[in-house]
Parts: sequence; C-alpha cells; structure tokens
Amino acid sequence: MIMTASKLPNIDFDKTNKKIIDTIDNIKNFFTTKGYIPTSTSLIEDSDIFTRKSGVRLSSKLYSFVDPGGRSVSLRPEFTTSIIKNFLKIYEPDDLPLKFQYNGPVFAYNPNQIDGLEQRNQIGIELIGQNGLEIDSDILYMSIKALELIGIDKTKIKIGNLEFLNKILTVFELSNPAINLILNNLQSIQSNKITTEDIIYKAEKLGIFNNTKNNPQNTPDKENKLDFSDIVLKEHLNSTVGQRSPDDIIKRLFKKRKYSDNSQALKDAIFLTKSLVKIDAPPEKALNETRKILQENSIPEKLLIPLEEISNSIEKTIGPNANINLVPAHIRGLEYYTGIIFDINYQNKSELIHLGGGGRYDELVQILGGREMVPALGFAYSLENIQKVLEIINGK
Repeated sequence: MIMTASKLPNIDFDKTNKKIIDTIDNIKNFFTTKGYIPTSTSLIEDSDIFTRKSGVRLSSKLYSFVDPGGRSVSLRPEFTTSIIKNFLKIYEPDDLPLKFQYNGPVFAYNPNQIDGLEQRNQIGIELIGQNGLEIDSDILYMSIKALELIGIDKTKIKIGNLEFLNKILTVFELSNPAINLILNNLQSIQSNKITTEDIIYKAEKLGIFNNTKNNPQNTPDKENKLDFSDIVLKEHLNSTVGQRSPDDIIKRLFKKRKYSDNSQALKDAIFLTKSLVKIDAPPEKALNETRKILQENSIPEKLLIPLEEISNSIEKTIGPNANINLVPAHIRGLEYYTGIIFDINYQNKSELIHLGGGGRYDELVQILGGREMVPALGFAYSLENIQKVLEIINGK
C-alpha cells in the first residue's frame, strides 16, 4: 500500500509557499523533458531492505518500529532502495532502460527531537538499465543543469569513484569487511579524529582478523565474507522501539564468521588511505597527486584508470571550466555505490551548504533479490537546502 505524507502531521512543505512549490515544479518539468516519469513509494518498508547495504550512517538513523503484525519496519530514509524494490516487483528486463523521478519526505531517527522523528524532503531521479562513462557524465550534467534552471549556478562539485577505491584496497588482499571498515572511517581519518590503532582495535573487536602471528587463517576469506553493513551494527545502530538489541544481531551474524585479515595488511592500507584523503583538487592536479602516491607505494598505475576515464568524460560533457574537484577518497553515506559518486555544494561565505548528490549502484538490484546485476544510477536534492540557498541568492 502506498501511503502519502499527508497522513503524518507537520511533515509537508507549506503548500501556500508558492516559491518552493514553483521550484519543485520547475525541477520536475526539467526531469520530464529528459524522459523521467513520476513514481512513488511506500512511506513504510521492511527494515531489512535498508540494512542490507545501506551503510552505517543510514542504518544507525533508521526510524524503526514493530508493526501490529510483528514485522520490523522503518519510515523510508531515502528513495532509491524502495524504487529498486518496486522495479523488481513490477518490471521485466525487456522494459529497460527505465527513468523515474520522485519527490517527497524521507525520515530519520534523531534523539534530539521530542518525538525522535526528523523529516526532510527530497527530489531526484533514478536511471535503471544503462551503463557507461557517457551516461555517468550525463547524469552529473543533469544534476548541475537543473539547479542552474532554478537560479543556482555557482555550485561546487566533488566527484569520486568507488571502483578506484575498492581496487586500491584490494591490493592489500583484505576481505570486504576490512575494506569497508576503512571506507566507513574515511571522514574520521581525514579529520584526524581516529588513529590507525583505533581502527585496528575496531577490527579486532568486530572479529575481522585474528591478531596472531603466522596464523594460517590469516588469508582473505573469499567464501565466507560477512557484509560490513551487518558487522558494524553492534557499534553504530541506535536502538529504536521494537528492534532486537545490537548484541543479539551481531551474535547471529558471527555464527559462521572465520578470521581472515592480518593487522599489518590493514595498517598498510590505512597508511595509503591517509595520503589519499588529503587530495581534493581540480581533476588534472588530483590525478597527478594520486599517481605520485601510487608510485611511492609500488601500486600499479593502471588502477588509476577509473579516475582518469571519468575525469576525461566529465570534461568532455560539461566542459573544462566547471567548478569540479576530483576527490579520490570521496565516499557517500550509502554502501551500495559501486562507481562514480558526487556531491553538489553551494559556498555561502564560510558556510558550505550541501544541495544533493548521487552515484552509480550497479549491485543494488541483485542485493535486493534480483537474479543478476543491473546497471543503475541517480541523484537527489535536499529541498530544504535548495530553498535556503535560493533565499540567500535572492537576499531574503
């Protein structure tokens, strides 16, 4: 059953606010000219679809509860996962490619709110069934162009590529949980809020490796990988009404876990990552700095190809004068991304306002039960932040 936001109190934009309604309509009309058809999703979903590959940040903020039937359900925290779930139910491979647009409220658990509920509004698109650098660049171009059409033309873009990051970390023969432990802590590494020893301690605590020297099991565990989005729940899930305790969850998940990684490989990977997180520059400069780091660490330069290709494609599509920085160690808060990722910001004096972002997520269809991988990507804007920037621009 599809529920509308009007069923919940105090969550809608003020429908008398003509400016924001006009802004939404202008963005929707632009998406329509590009072939994107409106779609809607349920406000309430099984919690499981959001915890499979959503990442620590999203999983820890789910507004979850137990429905009258005893199911653990959550108010949707984002649209993409629900749209892919609907795609699997309704469409066939012959229907591809499919283009969807959406707008509406998303929710998070916030203990600082009186009722624990935080709501924001998003508008965005999803393209299912197409792959390639040109497609990636076109989607990024659309995300910039739609903002220009409503009067926001001085954006700052950060792009990265998860394919590059994963290939770099795979050089150290780490398991998926170890790789994702590093990825999840990138922002803390960048801001020096966490040390190498802290991450090693987390890895030991989570059972990612056995810190015994010459342990024959200290080799990559290819057959029995445990999703990082599962193993971190113990540390990061905020308990909400009706959820099992994190300890119960982690106990169940570790029943079949084997130790795999060794601490030295993890330390080496963290050392490399500390160098990469410092790079945030225009594409040519960022590529040169990244290449130098790879050379210093005896890592094949061919692993730089994904970054080089997406940078060249974006320059060809958007032009060399766009305000775009390449950030090799850039990540977003959702673990299902697999390729290009990007964030769009607006600089207001010393304040950086995040307008939106997106990326490619070719594995999400399969993660949610599809028989095979289906290429897909998209982006979403924060309507609250768009409204804020428009008020700044218009001097309100």
